[in-house]
Amino acid sequence: MPRRSAADRTKGIDLAPWRTVLPVASGVSG
Repeated sequence: MPRRSAADRTKGIDLAPWRTVLPVASGVSG
């Protein structure tokens, strides 16, 4: 298992919700 820095872990946590929100937001704006 590769070492991950705290920033990488935080980025992963921050990006997880956007994977579901972004398609919805682009669908609404598009």
